[in-house]
Order: sequence, then structure tokens, then C-alpha cells
Amino acid sequence: MLRWFRLFSIAFLLMGISRAQAKVFNFANVKLAAYLGGGFGPAQENTLLSKANSDSANTVTLNSEHSYRYSGEFGVIAGGSKVNLGFGLEVLRPRELTDSSGKNSSDTELYTVTSEISVLIPKVTLEVTLKSWPKSRLFLNGQAGWATLTARNSFTFTADGQTAYSGLEDFYEDLRGMAPMYGGAMGFEKVFSDSTTYVFHAGYRSLVFDEVQHNRDVTTFQGAVTKGDKALNTDGQNRSIDLSSYFIGFMFRFWIK
Repeated sequence: MLRWFRLFSIAFLLMGISRAQAKVFNFANVKLAAYLGGGFGPAQENTLLSKANSDSANTVTLNSEHSYRYSGEFGVIAGGSKVNLGFGLEVLRPRELTDSSGKNSSDTELYTVTSEISVLIPKVTLEVTLKSWPKSRLFLNGQAGWATLTARNSFTFTADGQTAYSGLEDFYEDLRGMAPMYGGAMGFEKVFSDSTTYVFHAGYRSLVFDEVQHNRDVTTFQGAVTKGDKALNTDGQNRSIDLSSYFIGFMFRFWIK
């Protein structure tokens, strides 16, 4: 009886070890994951604002810097322990600029402005493992996508501003643009629990909108514009914005075993 009890105990223990081993995460045994994450970047000058009225008869100083930018993204990634291919959607947003004042050389407030910028980026990511351990790995990735920019700038004039701009009324402009995005990052991935991992990554993104268009009819500092017209600075040059920057990010990946 004791002999059978011992054999049963050993068999039960081996079954438990086998089950425990089956649950041990291994990058070589997973092929597909959904991911969800976010990122953070440094301050950014909004040149869509700062150059819109810089060459007018009224020399205006305007704080047009967004204090930081943040992003969120989700998607899927497929591959194995060495090379992964990801498809995702990222939303990039500089922090909203609120109640910035445009003042002339006499420090007289002419108008206030609020500005919102949002960029939607469908993208593809290629990821290569540099070094792996039982429950973690170090990797490099490259990414490319096509970005769509939406910006809204709202101007509210003071009495002095209406006089300076010959009765120009409060207005807002809706701007749109498209541009390629390229980037790369180094990251570290580690098992969080069961088949879930977390990732820290840092890198650089190149994203320049060389021109944008008006998305509504409106009267601006440059006069009346029509939907579809190029947005111009007062000097007649295309309005543009460079959203290239370094970034850091964090995400969770939910691997399917």
C-alpha cells in the first residue's frame, strides 16, 4: 500500500511539474500578440501658429509652444523569437495650447488663441531581437507609416486687435495635411504574467508636414480662403510644421500561445 502511495505521489508531482512547465512563457513558442501602449515626447513649437502672422504690419509676439506631446497606439505583432512584424495605429497629440496671447511691440494684447493638433498614423513595424534571455529580450525596430494631421486654431480678438486688423472678426481655421513617417527605437521586453509581456522603448520619429490645406471657408490674416486652399504664412510661403522628435514609450503585449 505504501509503495502504491509513493508511486501515486511521484506521478502527481511529475504531472504538476509538467503543467507548470507548460505555462512557462517562451518567446520561441509564441507567434501572435495584440498590443496596447502609449508614449511621451518633448515640447514642440507650433509653427502653424507662430508664422501665420509673423510678417504682418503688426509685429506680434506669441507663445506657440506645446509643453509636451503624448501618444497612444494599438495593433498586432506577429513573428517569433528573432524577427517580428507589426501593424498598428498610433495617435499623436501635442498638449493643447490654451489662451496664448498675441501682443504687439507695446505689449498690448491683440488676440488670444487656442490650438489643438492631432495626428493619426497607420504604421508597419519591423522588429529584430538583439539579445534574448529566458523571460526577456532586447530588440531594435524600424517603423514607417503615412500620417494625417488635423489642426484647429481659434482666434479671439480684443478691441485693440479689431482696430489693428481693420475689423477682422473672431475666427477659427481647420487645417489638414498628410506626410510620411519614419522612425526607429530600441526596446526591452519582459514577461509580466503568464502570456503577457511589458515593453519599454525609446527612439526617434521623423515627421514633417511641408504644407497643409484649409478644410473650411474662412477669413484669416491672409484674407478670405476657401476649403482646399493651401494654408500660407503672411509672407506667402507654405505653412508647415515639423513634429520630428525623440520619444519614450511603454506598452503591454498579450501573446497567444
